Amino acid sequence: MMRVLLGPTASGKTAVGICVALRLDAETVSIDSRQIFRGMEIGSAAPSREEQARVKHHLVGEVDPGHGMTAGEFGRRAREVLAELEERGKTPLLVGGSGLYLRAVLGGLDETLPGDTRVRENLQERIRREGLVSLHAELARLDPETAASVSAADEQRVARALEILALTGEKPSALRRKGKLAEGSAKIVVLDRDREDLEARIRERVGAMVVAGLEREVQSLLESGLEPSTSVMKSVGYAETVRYLRGEIDRATWIETTVVNTRRYAKRQRTWFRGLERAMWIKVAPDEEPESTAERVLRAFTENDKLSRRLRERA
Repeated sequence: MMRVLLGPTASGKTAVGICVALRLDAETVSIDSRQIFRGMEIGSAAPSREEQARVKHHLVGEVDPGHGMTAGEFGRRAREVLAELEERGKTPLLVGGSGLYLRAVLGGLDETLPGDTRVRENLQERIRREGLVSLHAELARLDPETAASVSAADEQRVARALEILALTGEKPSALRRKGKLAEGSAKIVVLDRDREDLEARIRERVGAMVVAGLEREVQSLLESGLEPSTSVMKSVGYAETVRYLRGEIDRATWIETTVVNTRRYAKRQRTWFRGLERAMWIKVAPDEEPESTAERVLRAFTENDKLSRRLRERA
């Protein structure tokens, strides 16, 4: 049974995950929508070289950002990694904050959902003509649950949701529930923090990204030919930096907008995690060391084992 460590951005997943992996003699599989891309280490808060030297990390910096990545493709790649780890007798530890990618890994996405090039092109034209905010508002009217989990700046996911609606006449949220996340195949622990603590950590992280060279990283991606309109460049941290580089906002606004949008993203993550009925939540104190949190995570995984056994016995 797989072990999964989730948490909103800036909750401390990477450091805690490394401590847990060392105790389990495990290798980490990232379930992050941006860490999989090369050249996006700063803005995605990817594990450092030193952290990756301590514990082997998979699906970090492996794909060119121009390639793009769907949840279905990510799920297939992750399952290939998991199969390889099983062959070597290694324990996998899934760590990240993308609920959609976790769902894809555990088989909760219906990869047979239809697609149509003409519908997609029509939606792209509407985005150019009406603006993405308008289409997100339309999605909110038609499928509030999906809209709540998708950023109004995420062109790829907004368009895909509307495409599914147009082709099937059903809400994407309803279709995904039909392939409900196989929680029974994983032990899931969610790291949680008080709002004030998380907000302070988010502000600290954004400041650290700026010092580490987020501006240079985004400039390099643009110079490599990556268009600002691509999905990854519209994600939090990158979209705001593009605006700053274009001179649309000043430095103070760039940093503050990134903090605000990161906080909103963390709120959406926590909302998604609450839908995991069998996940165990751990409240992390502001001054708690990663090693101490890791001990609590390991105990929670053990409690999850006991719960699974009780449920099997009742069945």
